[in-house]
Amino acid sequence: ARANEADPDATRMKQGDGGFRIGYNVQTVTDEASGLVVTTDVITQGNDSGQLAAQLERVQQQHGTQPQTILLDSGYATTADIQKAEQAGIVVIMPPRDEKKDQAAGKDPYARKRDDTTEIATWRARMGTAAARTLYRRRCAVAEVIHARMVQRSWHRFRLRGLAKVRTEGLWQAWAHNVSRLLVLGVLRRG
Repeated sequence: ARANEADPDATRMKQGDGGFRIGYNVQTVTDEASGLVVTTDVITQGNDSGQLAAQLERVQQQHGTQPQTILLDSGYATTADIQKAEQAGIVVIMPPRDEKKDQAAGKDPYARKRDDTTEIATWRARMGTAAARTLYRRRCAVAEVIHARMVQRSWHRFRLRGLAKVRTEGLWQAWAHNVSRLLVLGVLRRG
């Protein structure tokens, strides 16, 4: 067994530059209309796949409500996550995982697959529409900006060690983002 002596809670993760380093994975749920972070969490899983159910549960616990529509990066939700969300009345906007590969092979990525449930088939068909693809384009302007602004605030790495402390640091970053958004929106005033 191998462990990181500096931070035993951290795990080895693939990075954007193609390398592997010890780290954590920050999850944020954002309100598209205001750009505010609704909830945040830090996990030790190296990828985002299968995180939808946990994040929706956090939103429900913290705010007592669920979103009507969710915009997700491809692969963020599993088919089980999509089915559960759709059954709860949440409209999932997320491109199918192998969309580009299927299109390159001459297959329709939006057509019902043999094992698809009604909810999954409905989601696939929805993602084949121009309206869903247009709505999906709005995801980047909200979700990616939050992480970019964290980097602009010189948050390239966690300064604390241990999952509990790292979650606190992630929460502080979310609060900093929300305060800056509230200033831009005019809800808060300087000085």
